[in-house]
Amino acid sequence: MSMGAFDGLHLGHQRIIERVVESARRIGGLSVIITFDPHPLQIVKPEICPPLLTNLAEKERLVSSLGVDVFIILTFDQTLAQIEPREFLQDIILKKMKLAGICVGEDHAFGFQRRGDINFLRKIGEENGFWVEIIKPIKIKGKVVSSTRIRNLISEGKTEKAAAYLGRRPSVEGGVVSGSGRGQIELGYPTVNLVPDKRVLLPADGVYAVKVEVKGTTCAGMAYLGYRTTFQEKDHTFEVYLFDFKGNLYGQSLRVYFGPRIRSEMTFQDPTELKKQLERDEEIVRNLLIADCGLRIADYSIGH
Repeated sequence: MSMGAFDGLHLGHQRIIERVVESARRIGGLSVIITFDPHPLQIVKPEICPPLLTNLAEKERLVSSLGVDVFIILTFDQTLAQIEPREFLQDIILKKMKLAGICVGEDHAFGFQRRGDINFLRKIGEENGFWVEIIKPIKIKGKVVSSTRIRNLISEGKTEKAAAYLGRRPSVEGGVVSGSGRGQIELGYPTVNLVPDKRVLLPADGVYAVKVEVKGTTCAGMAYLGYRTTFQEKDHTFEVYLFDFKGNLYGQSLRVYFGPRIRSEMTFQDPTELKKQLERDEEIVRNLLIADCGLRIADYSIGH
């Protein structure tokens, strides 16, 4: 078993979960992962709670892809936040399952004010007959893989580096809504306008090469995050132009996987200049796809 927020399901989380799955199979037991919703900081210290890297639905999908037998989601509220570590283990875990062992990271802590540290966990393990395995963090070029580091990279538009820590492309899900139609009418670039989950972190504003899950398949395209300053519009927008796609997507939910950022947000004198830049952007993105610069379909699933 393991438990935690697992925000992002990055390579470090994956190593812990894979170890849980391996250990369960070795002893003929079930692999169990416990997470919390909402994020504990949203209840304990909402003023410092960061935007999420993965919403609950995506987290569940990723955990399932790692071969976990049982995925438990505990509602994190003020009551749970006040539970002492011993009470949490005894009443919520040990009374409901026969626990063989727990795998956690080196910085793991749980319970009221995070009093349940590694030493405490080992002591409870000795008392109740379960082992505790501490999984060392994964490092890339000397830097520890962490949700905070990934969050910072995505916020800076460094989606390529973030992908290296995640083990997959950063992605955001959004519902398709109707737009002004300006993209198709004035620019010749019909875009899909998306409303993402406000709790999930978006990359820095700019233009990105993307792959999008559409109706059971994956389409290439380019995405724009930012403000339509050329048209003096004040609302922040998230829109995607799908290459070689025809169809009505209104009302559907799409997942956008971010490749490299092509450029930052820009303001143009008029729609003609904007259209010329979009043509240059499209050429760059299509060349990236042809060159297979980290945009292979296989890169869009969880893995090492």
